[in-house]
Amino acid sequence: MFILRVLLLIVVFTCFGVALMYFTDFRPVVEGTFAYLQGNAAFKDEEYEQAGQFYATALEGYPNKGEVYLRIADTQLKQGHQRAAVQSLQNALREKPDNVQALCKLAEIEWERGHQRVAIGLYREAYELAPKNSSIADRAGQLYVALAKTSEDPSDYDKATVFLRQVVQQHPQDDNAKYLLAEALYAQQEYDEVLSIYCDLAPRHADNAETLYSLGVMLARNGAYKEAYAMMAKAVEYAELEHPELADKWARQAMRYKRGEDAPDSNLPENIKHCLSLYQDAEKKIAENEK
Repeated sequence: MFILRVLLLIVVFTCFGVALMYFTDFRPVVEGTFAYLQGNAAFKDEEYEQAGQFYATALEGYPNKGEVYLRIADTQLKQGHQRAAVQSLQNALREKPDNVQALCKLAEIEWERGHQRVAIGLYREAYELAPKNSSIADRAGQLYVALAKTSEDPSDYDKATVFLRQVVQQHPQDDNAKYLLAEALYAQQEYDEVLSIYCDLAPRHADNAETLYSLGVMLARNGAYKEAYAMMAKAVEYAELEHPELADKWARQAMRYKRGEDAPDSNLPENIKHCLSLYQDAEKKIAENEK
């Protein structure tokens, strides 16, 4: 009986010791997690300074320090502390160099600070890490085109075009990238390809005024005045609802194409004729749905 009691005491003290060790080892994790959750709640309530204090405490024990640094950067940006946010994002990247979210946030800050090429480089890096994320690719494309518009270096449009071609190839359904590619190509006077892109976009965006306007302009440039007038007339129709300030301007432009209707028929390539046919089908479906 005595031996059983001794054995029981040994078991009890062993379990107590294990529990104490477990609690001691994991206490920082528990406290860090709790502080992180408190920080999230404070951030949601727009108490950004307090949220930052909670996140600073969370760094002592929360397992994913990179995530905590991201949240600290968010609180700093909300308070206008841009430099501090950059430091926090760099800390996040030191914890996890392939942190796509940190790269994108840092890119946005660098763009605002006027470091356009650095920002584009960061987005390129993020896209290489997450090639299936077309949103990252689209944002990088936007920055490429925006830089090219203000740059004195003509090669910037070339770089934008090369990148956006790659994106369109990897994401054939990414219409945002196609719009950006068309814009870059138009600046380089690659009008045939621009026309082809808008012919591809029009059937899927048959009620988008700006798409139809751009297609009308490109058709007219190709000498297809009848098609251009019809497209521009539709653009005006939708613009009156979406962009009333542009409707009058576009209407005058459409009338110029109207006067060109008597010109000899243009020989449009078969692929563009096919796309225009698809657009007409899409337009009919829109009209039927409106009935």
